[in-house]
Amino acid sequence: MQFAEHGSPRLKPVSRILFVTGTDTAVGKTTVTALLLAHALTREGPVRALKPLSSGDRGDEAIFRELQGASEINFAHFDLPLAPWSVARRAGDQLGKEPLLEWLLQQSQKCELLLVEGAGGLLSPLGERFTALDLIEQLRAEVVVVARNRLGVLNQVLLVLAALASRPPMETRIALIAEKEPDFSARTNYEDLIELVRPIEVIRLSYLNDLKPNAESFRAAAAKLDDALALLLGKKNPPDTEPRGFFP
Repeated sequence: MQFAEHGSPRLKPVSRILFVTGTDTAVGKTTVTALLLAHALTREGPVRALKPLSSGDRGDEAIFRELQGASEINFAHFDLPLAPWSVARRAGDQLGKEPLLEWLLQQSQKCELLLVEGAGGLLSPLGERFTALDLIEQLRAEVVVVARNRLGVLNQVLLVLAALASRPPMETRIALIAEKEPDFSARTNYEDLIELVRPIEVIRLSYLNDLKPNAESFRAAAAKLDDALALLLGKKNPPDTEPRGFFP
């Protein structure tokens, strides 16, 4: 296990934090985070993307680093391709929530928009009795739920939203990613999700045949998906307005 340095007293987030989670592992969280990063770098103030906990291959962090040039991407990396909690447990160690939160809050001081990619799904165990849901609540982050447009997505999205609803209200949007070879349900999932999760916004992202794991490719893809990414990124509410919703 490799850990970033930490240890400063608890800070308060000064930037807007957008947490990218998913209905499962390997649903496209890194792709969506990198596309949002590429989009935001050309339109927002200072922005950074982090993958606090990673395991196995480190190609995901390389894309973030190439896009933004920041060296710190991970708080901890695990060589085995397992959930962080599972790896640490087998090593006789556990990751604490407080040090991770302190590190994330430190990173939030360095930008105006912080994109945080979760590990696995919303309730995947990350460390000693905490999940991405706990981090989202503590960070008061907005949430992007990444889901694949395939059979089963209605149930998967509703389960994630039910878990989110167990905590204080948080701004939430859904990124519905098209499959390379769509099944029959892909024809109806988008309209059904709109009906089921209203007023939460569902944004479709088309399948990108030519997407390659490098910054140039992600910048080009982000330009093609400009409108969808703008919706997915959303905007902060002005002061003294309702805590949910968008403004033009």
